[in-house]
Amino acid sequence: MSVSQNRLRNHLPFILFFILFVVVGISIYQDYGISWDEPISRYNNGILNINFINTGDYEPIITGAEKYHGPIFEIFLVGLERMFELTDSQDIYFMRHLVTFFVFALSVLFFYLLCIKHLKSRWLATLGAIFLVLSPRIFAESFYNYKDLVFMSFFVINIFTSLLFLERRSFTTAVFHALISAIVIDIRILGIIIPCFTLLIFFIEFIRFPKHRKKIVIINTIFLLFLVALIILFWPVLWRNPIDNFFLALSEMSKYPWDGNILYLGENYSAANLPWHYIPVWILISTPLLYSILFIVGIIFIFKRIFQRIQISIFAYFNLYIFLFPLVAIISLQSVVYDGWRHMYFIYPSFLLISLFGMDNLISMWQNNKTIISIAKTGLIIYCFFIGFQMINLHPYQNVYFNIIAGKSLKECRTRFEVDYWGLSYKEGINYILEKDSSSNIFVCGAEGVPADNNFKIFSEADRRRISFTDVIELADYYISGYRFHNSPYLRTSDFDVIRDKGIILSVFDLRKSNEEIINSANRICNFQNNYESAIDNWYNGKIVLDSLANSGVYIEFVDSLSEFGTSFNYTVPPELVNDTTLKSYLEYYFQIKSPFKFNTYVVLEIESSSGKIYDWKSNSIQYNLKNQWSKFSCRFPLPNFHTSKDIIKVYFWNTNRNLFYLDDIEVNIYSVPTMKVRKAQKDFL
Repeated sequence: MSVSQNRLRNHLPFILFFILFVVVGISIYQDYGISWDEPISRYNNGILNINFINTGDYEPIITGAEKYHGPIFEIFLVGLERMFELTDSQDIYFMRHLVTFFVFALSVLFFYLLCIKHLKSRWLATLGAIFLVLSPRIFAESFYNYKDLVFMSFFVINIFTSLLFLERRSFTTAVFHALISAIVIDIRILGIIIPCFTLLIFFIEFIRFPKHRKKIVIINTIFLLFLVALIILFWPVLWRNPIDNFFLALSEMSKYPWDGNILYLGENYSAANLPWHYIPVWILISTPLLYSILFIVGIIFIFKRIFQRIQISIFAYFNLYIFLFPLVAIISLQSVVYDGWRHMYFIYPSFLLISLFGMDNLISMWQNNKTIISIAKTGLIIYCFFIGFQMINLHPYQNVYFNIIAGKSLKECRTRFEVDYWGLSYKEGINYILEKDSSSNIFVCGAEGVPADNNFKIFSEADRRRISFTDVIELADYYISGYRFHNSPYLRTSDFDVIRDKGIILSVFDLRKSNEEIINSANRICNFQNNYESAIDNWYNGKIVLDSLANSGVYIEFVDSLSEFGTSFNYTVPPELVNDTTLKSYLEYYFQIKSPFKFNTYVVLEIESSSGKIYDWKSNSIQYNLKNQWSKFSCRFPLPNFHTSKDIIKVYFWNTNRNLFYLDDIEVNIYSVPTMKVRKAQKDFL
């Protein structure tokens, strides 16, 4: 047997586990829904930066909501999307989930290499890789968390490159470490802590070893030059005013502006005023308990050696620094954190490495007692199977895992902590509606709004054509709630629940029968139709063209890449709706779209005062996926309490991405419903 074959055989347990892990990931990546942040990050971070690279249009990225969020991974994903010409949302998000999983898989490999190198034990290294994979929340988010999980994954690789650079000080290792460090920083700026640690070690050596100062200066100069250049290269917002924008990004990281409410220990807190123990408690309750016990053991052994002045490796100091420094900084700076401890996932590999250090020291203590070692190893195997079994039972919601400290079951935990804050269970709720209801046009209202619209994107084009979303509960066919902002049970019995570990994650309510009275009592105030065949009052039409394949007649509207706005409907508010609190009014908008491309656009409702000031604005996203075929869409908007009968109702198409498409056969209905009936329906439900 050759040397290479013998080495391969030595790593066979890990290789078999890794292959199994990758095969499982490839077979289940389509099971996960679309998380809250995914479409936002794709557009605000990926598409806007790609557009800037292609066109030089700097304004959108410097004024965007994610201007200081590292864009490199989103740029990579959008680049893949365009390279493979993916236009359907289902294909796009399946690709993103699979690629994100592969990045995590790569980090598992590097984590194993770290363990091999510094723990000097193949079975402990394999155990470390198993611990990392059998971390339920980490595993689930490895498919859809492009920020925190990808950051954690590259963070593992960065730890490896840092230690490699400290061990082998060459041009190659300096550039390699600079490259990975730049990628990590350009995913999340907090990644700067690893190169800072590297430079700290070199600074200590510079002080202690005068003879090596010249070499230390040269190698660190190479590292810093490449690091700075690559950070700027991979982060387009830094191409202009790099120093100012970098420090603004650091400032935003320490106090991110989010003021939402969070359920924690059964109480609602503002994200800006969480108790200091929020992160430590979340780590404790959402990590398999054995890992935490071993971590405490590892911490005890490390500090015992420090106090006894027994030499410990740089690797141990490194992991202490990575785990403790960010944790202390977050607590002392009172930084805004939310959604559990996902912002701190990058410290988890060091948490596990300290746990393995604890396990290694326990084994050393028991090395002369083979019985105890056999019992310990058997217990570890059983525990890993136990965690794996829990993950299978929770699938695809491993992200709602809690250990016994949080509660006896998810039913108990959900009254004390946020559960599906990612909104992934909306996929299963929408799937239930599609399978139950064969209607061609179904109106759905989502309690949290964003997750409903997000998960809609992962269904096939045929299914997406059947669903329309509205924020008008009383006019929806179905209501879906993930209990993010409604912790207490609803008055009405749900028709379908997503349940794991005895706890309800999401509920679907069929509103068709209860809302029938409201719909039947609706009074249609006006009806307007526009088929572009002749000039019609109340309409501003764009470019009218002939089309032998028009949906009806021969004329249609042509919206091209030079058009930011399409047809605009304008109507003066009916006097009977002004200051009448006995009525609630709504607007329905129906239209046909055709395009040679797949694209997104928006239908916008805007209410203007007589002075031209906008005091109400709503939009509805429209996704077209049938090339060169007419497709019918509909929107429902609630209308506000109008100020005067001189106010103007406007509805128009907002072509934000300058797409090319055609419009035909638009219909607008405005109607009113007695307020008492609406309030009764909502009261009976909520």
